[in-house]
Order: sequence, then C-alpha cells, then structure tokens
Amino acid sequence: MRLWPLLVLLAGCDLVFTVNVKSEPGQIIFTQTNSTDTKPGALNQTRLLSPTSEGNLLIVAVDWSGLGVNFVSIDDTAHDAFELAAGEVNEGDLHARLYYAENIAGGDSTVTIVLSGESPSLEVYVHEYTGVATDEAFDNGSQAHDAFGGDVTTGGALLDSPRELVFGFGVSGSVTPGDGFIARSVLNSNLTEDLISGEPGAYAATATASGRWTLLMAGFRAAPAR
Repeated sequence: MRLWPLLVLLAGCDLVFTVNVKSEPGQIIFTQTNSTDTKPGALNQTRLLSPTSEGNLLIVAVDWSGLGVNFVSIDDTAHDAFELAAGEVNEGDLHARLYYAENIAGGDSTVTIVLSGESPSLEVYVHEYTGVATDEAFDNGSQAHDAFGGDVTTGGALLDSPRELVFGFGVSGSVTPGDGFIARSVLNSNLTEDLISGEPGAYAATATASGRWTLLMAGFRAAPAR
C-alpha cells in the first residue's frame, strides 16, 4: 500500500509526509521529510510530524555558515546511531554534511544538531525511507564543491547492488534537481533529491546551482527480496 506525498509549506520550514506506507521487499519508498532553519543559532531541533516506523532509515542533511563554526553532534529522540555518509564539504564559509541512521527504533522523532558556536544560518533536512536494508544499508558516497554554478555533479560512486536509493543534497543560492531525480525538500532554495538506481554501477547526484555550491551523494541498499 502506498499513499501519495502531501506537500505543506510553513514559515521557516517545508515538509512532505506520507503515512501508512508499506513497501515490498527490495522496494524503497520515501515516507516523510521535514526541514527547518535556525537563523542565527548553534542548535537546531527538527521534528518529523508523523511517527517513524521501526526498522526504517533516517537521512539527515545539514548545512551551516560561518568561519570557525564546527559541527559538534547529531542525535534524535530515540538515540539512534547516526553515521556520516558524505562530507564535511566546505566552500568558503559554507559547510555541509550528510548523515544516516539505519534500522531505527521508530516512534516520535526529533533530530537535534549542535554546533560549536553561533552560525548565521543552520539548516537541517530530515527524511525517512522504508524498504532499506536494516544492516549495512550504506553502500558508497561522493561529494564536490565549487565557487561557480551551472550544471554540477558529485562525480560517480560505485554502487554494488540494484535498486539502491541514491540521495543527493545540494546547497547554493538556488538548486534544482538533476535528470531523473525527485525533489524532496527545497527549503531556502536548497535541495534534497533522490532516485532509485538500476543495475550496479557508478551513480552521481546531479543538479543545477546558481552560484557557489556544495553537493553530496549517498547510496543505500534495499532490503533483501524474499
């Protein structure tokens, strides 16, 4: 069973959420997202509006600005184990990281990000997916950055399984999805995007950026088919 995503726009955040979503083994489905900013601040708490499901995958994209402002920690309500999938990428005073937590505990979920000092802008994008492997979900990642915009890419990363989730996170003055990607969050004209891969091979996140940019990509394996 799959319900179509519902888009809601609120001041200071954008979110897409879907409830009561079930996936077949080997099929990855986007469930929900919420994105918020803290301007300025050293702490951000972003809550998913629907309870998460046990065994699912959380992906958290984070960007902030400020020289000498460092990343300190990531945690959530259930104290799931977060791992770094891509980053840190730095373009001048712009910083970006991509985290994931596999086989989550489920339930109400608020993700907390802490920096070492106050940032002029701290932006956090939280996503939930079902149908992802509960063990060794992360396959490979890539990242890139530049001072000049245009058609941009992370460069290819080898993915060893079919039907993987390819997740991209771009930060610029304005970012739009690359070919084949679906936009999931466009908070403050940044972008999170995804697609489902075909056969194993090299995959990259692509986008169009309006100015200086960072772009990160991570691939996640589907749950084994039964």
